[in-house]
Amino acid sequence: MFSTPEQILERYEDFRFSDEQLAELERTMPIGHVSTPERALSLNIWYTNLRSTFAFHRDWIGQAHGTPVFQEHEIKTDKDHLRLVGGATPRSRSVGWTVLDLTANRGLAPTEVDHPKRSSAFAVMAAAALHPEWVAAMDGQEVPYVWLHGLEINVEPGTNRTPWQHVPMLGYLSFKNTVFMAAMPHGTKSSRYATPVEV
Repeated sequence: MFSTPEQILERYEDFRFSDEQLAELERTMPIGHVSTPERALSLNIWYTNLRSTFAFHRDWIGQAHGTPVFQEHEIKTDKDHLRLVGGATPRSRSVGWTVLDLTANRGLAPTEVDHPKRSSAFAVMAAAALHPEWVAAMDGQEVPYVWLHGLEINVEPGTNRTPWQHVPMLGYLSFKNTVFMAAMPHGTKSSRYATPVEV
């Protein structure tokens, strides 16, 4: 279900920022790491700004799965609709290895997760591109869907919705062989969802 470190590096190569960063990943690669749902190897990638980082990962996921990601219309990526939780500042352009627990906080609402600094929406999105078989196995039962905790969505006004009360989630539509992202109220609690964190 999971890619090896060497396969991860190969999947990233076509999307690399520079040869220097690729060489650094090669130098620091955790050789021999065997990914599991509780310790899945991923990459923490930040592009030039929040919007382009989100688009980079979305397009990468689509390329890895052979079809564009279905992005719900309520997920817009301009500064009035997408931000980091708690007003955090985006990181500088960078890439590095990280390890995720993809099953963490199952059944909890994103608002109940105590360690936002350990939550990484983009590392989870990268994992969706690097481990396509993991995403294809998502059914909300054996393999949970995931919250992209660390991001907040401001849905369109006019429906009595409070601003910045939604979080994007990522799942898989098996009947369409398509990855999808939807905006859900951040207080949603369900055993169908996990909130992955870096470990």
